[in-house]
Amino acid sequence: MPEELKRGRGRPKGSPNKGTELGRKTIFKTTTISGSPEEIDELKRLAERAGKSLSRFVIETIIKK
Repeated sequence: MPEELKRGRGRPKGSPNKGTELGRKTIFKTTTISGSPEEIDELKRLAERAGKSLSRFVIETIIKK
């Protein structure tokens, strides 16, 4: 198969992740929360009512910024 038609040719192994030195403004981390479907739906409703994303709502509510 010709080289240009091969699939899965992403970054070379060992390539560094993009960081702030390459122009990225903020680096985020993720976490997961668990709750019943009703609890998660309520969080989504509260976030929407506050005009915020679910992530921003949870973070600002817990940290109280």
